[in-house]
Amino acid sequence: MILRDVLEAVSYLHKIGLIHRAIRASHILISASGNACLSGFRYACALVNNGKWQKAIHSFPLSTRPNLKWLSPELLEQNLKGYNEKSDIYSLGMVCYELANGREPFADVDSTLMLVEKVRGCAPILQEFPITEDNDCDMPPNFPKRFSRYLHEFCYICLKREPRSRPTAAQLLTNPVFKLIKKGLYLPELLRPALPLSDKMAFNKDEIASVDLTPHMNEIDMSLCNWDFHSNA
Repeated sequence: MILRDVLEAVSYLHKIGLIHRAIRASHILISASGNACLSGFRYACALVNNGKWQKAIHSFPLSTRPNLKWLSPELLEQNLKGYNEKSDIYSLGMVCYELANGREPFADVDSTLMLVEKVRGCAPILQEFPITEDNDCDMPPNFPKRFSRYLHEFCYICLKREPRSRPTAAQLLTNPVFKLIKKGLYLPELLRPALPLSDKMAFNKDEIASVDLTPHMNEIDMSLCNWDFHSNA
């Protein structure tokens, strides 16, 4: 359900000529009505320049270190071929892995090694069962699978090494994995014990006080504030 809503947002962005360049789980917000909304647009860039649709982009997003694990290999390579909206599809595959496995992609891998692995075409896969010290990486006999074949295929085609081998966002919306969504499901109920921010604040008086002060922020006289941007390290 989350992937479908995010994919609809990505499809819309690509239609109007924008590349998000920072699709990750922490940039996905769930509304009280159960809709998944995409944020993190400060990293986005336009495919349209002076009224012309560019086939490739060569600019590298600023302050992108927090998003390196989700970025596509062609974006990280920074070569003459550049990248296009298909780089978002790769990031979506990383989000699929992140949401399913409950951990960031390449979580324990050095940034340089991660880049090498991505350029080689290596990508994380969905884990069907938790790996502990007591078991091997082999699937135990008769172990029930957590994920459908369609979800495995969805993640696999999104993480293709070559951008031209990845489907478009519009094509992915027709993937069979979304036909498995049952009608009448309410996403916030499925996400429990996670609580909406409004519910969390109901138990935290300090946070409630902070929210009450928000409308008065524009009354602060910034000239009276002393700013010190020098680190003591």
